[in-house]
Amino acid sequence: MKKIILIFSISLCLIYCSTEEIEFTHNSESKVTTKLSSLGITSLILIDAETDTELFPIGESTILDLSKLPKSLNIKALTTDNVRSVKFELRTSSSFIKIENTKPYALFGDNPRGDFNGGLLAPNSDGDNIIIVTPFAGRNATGQSGTSLRLNLNFINQNSSQLKITSLFLVDADNNDILFPIGESTLIDLSRLPQNLSIKANTSPDQVGSVVFELDAIPNFRNIENTAPYLLFGDSPRGNFIGGNLPLSSTANGNNIISVTPYSSRNGEGTKGETSRIQLNVIN
Repeated sequence: MKKIILIFSISLCLIYCSTEEIEFTHNSESKVTTKLSSLGITSLILIDAETDTELFPIGESTILDLSKLPKSLNIKALTTDNVRSVKFELRTSSSFIKIENTKPYALFGDNPRGDFNGGLLAPNSDGDNIIIVTPFAGRNATGQSGTSLRLNLNFINQNSSQLKITSLFLVDADNNDILFPIGESTLIDLSRLPQNLSIKANTSPDQVGSVVFELDAIPNFRNIENTAPYLLFGDSPRGNFIGGNLPLSSTANGNNIISVTPYSSRNGEGTKGETSRIQLNVIN
């Protein structure tokens, strides 16, 4: 009779404990160990907090055009079933941390449940806009933690001004230093400059969807920058400028021309802004 009861108990556990890993020893005493299945954030949804409606899912390639969105927003996290709390960390124009113990898990919370609190998603002018969302097995961000979802938020505000390049700067890529602004009348004497150089573009607004650099002196050269700082040869990691040699063809034939164009979306897509096109006066 005892053997029958044991088998019946094991069967029930296999049916109802699918989220647990079961281990039985061969000792005289049965031993059961459990391991929680993977904790995860499955998606993030932008919420209109004024009407408590879902707008759209957000990911790395999502552009948040603040000119077309409600001022009162929230972000909801969808999770696996075994999550009991979620920690939000927002790093934009100000730092913000929120722990949610009940669904829906929302960046700015909800009170009563489902009536989302609104907040402002104000971008940082230096382009460092990050949200980190971490699931936990226990309440109040305790117990086992799952894999965090870390996302760069891509903000633009097309109505603030026309998309355009406001200035170009020559930069020292060896030391990540800005040297001086460049324009049509700027003489670039390479004999007095570091070997590894680049060009940085400032835009209006401060952050756009992307910036495209083109050089007439190098056929098919086209560098697309999706995040600030916007640089001719890029940066990796962010803020560590990649250097290159400026084109050295004769300025008389017009080949030393750089064209810089802002766009409202990533990868040179969306609304095209005003192109800044100047000839580089390079001597050595």
